Amino acid sequence: GLKITPPTTAQAAGTTQSIFLGTSTGATANTVDSATIAVGNIASTATNNYSTLNIQNGGTGFLDIELIRGMINYQSMNTFLDDFTGRILDTTSKWTFAVLGTGTCSTTITAAGLNGFLRASTGATIGWGCNLSTQATLSNGFYQRGNNPVFESRVKVTSATIGGVRSMNGFSNASMATTVETLTAGHAWIGKKAADTAWQCVSSDGTTESQTTTGVTIVSGTNYRLRVQVLNGTTPQVICTVDDGTTVTRISKTTNVPLAATAMDIYEKCETTDTTSDTCDYDYVRTWQDDPPLSVVNSQPQESSSEVGLLAGDHSASESAALATNLNDSVPPVPLVLNTNSEGQIVVHGKDGANVITLDNLGNATFTGVVTADKIYANQIEGLEVFANQISSLKDQSEKLQTDFQQRHGRVCGY
Repeated sequence: GLKITPPTTAQAAGTTQSIFLGTSTGATANTVDSATIAVGNIASTATNNYSTLNIQNGGTGFLDIELIRGMINYQSMNTFLDDFTGRILDTTSKWTFAVLGTGTCSTTITAAGLNGFLRASTGATIGWGCNLSTQATLSNGFYQRGNNPVFESRVKVTSATIGGVRSMNGFSNASMATTVETLTAGHAWIGKKAADTAWQCVSSDGTTESQTTTGVTIVSGTNYRLRVQVLNGTTPQVICTVDDGTTVTRISKTTNVPLAATAMDIYEKCETTDTTSDTCDYDYVRTWQDDPPLSVVNSQPQESSSEVGLLAGDHSASESAALATNLNDSVPPVPLVLNTNSEGQIVVHGKDGANVITLDNLGNATFTGVVTADKIYANQIEGLEVFANQISSLKDQSEKLQTDFQQRHGRVCGY
């Protein structure tokens, strides 16, 4: 097989290496290059017969896979997606909006809008605009750092004076009041304040807010794909990615990161800071969060047991790759997955997904393997009582036989 080995000479941090898998040499119209990576050679589609492909950081750090153009088909679990291709905004089961001043939070998807998009209009008065979230109270949100949430949206800000618009896009524990530019409640987003001319990576740990510039200048009428990743681990961090359609810029900040258990919600804010009417167009909003399975929570100490993620098969392609680091590269670990079922039981799945340990809410436990212990203290062990009774019966019979023998032996000998 093909093996790509590390360079013999140490590479400088940030060095980029490329692997090209292509067939054509030119830019022929309507031509598709295709490359296939085949893993294994199993000729059966029976249950539990499959091959796996593991992509991981060669060290102990995270690995992120970023598609410059295109999409990764991610598993639809613990995810939220609204592509705004319907006729109206779903304010019954998905969205909550709050009008700032007399701004317009449109519930109607823009007609004939390319790809479908939702438009928020600020109006021409300072402080007017729109807050968009899924919860009326953002602290009731479903996202927290301990579960490694990811936010992504495609946003276009249109303004005659781009410096006069505020835009926040990401996760937050609380909404911002009108004419306010900072927030101490826990949050992580890509945004801009009135004076900002470039997208900023902004976060708060619930006490202090700080921001780091991405260096990407905001141009009126330009679509930007914005992604915010909040990663748990030994050194929590917020990763902000901005894609302007040509260049992808990615930065990371480790200061003032939201706390592991702080509940956050999706948060989109569009507000004017001058007398110019602005618009914010949202092409789509999607989020997901995935707990790393127990088998890969190895060298990353958790802050509390409640933060150890234990759901299997619950990962987007990019985030699964980011979490798939093994302690031993040569011998992959056997997955051990802890889950709960509808009967209120905790189930541990072992090899091939089989149930190996079951614990219920009455304290009952079932083990399919061998239990080894130095000592066992028990008031009653079913199944052993029969043997205990048999031993007691044999003891009684033995004592009776001994007594009979002594009596007979004594008579024979004249005692």
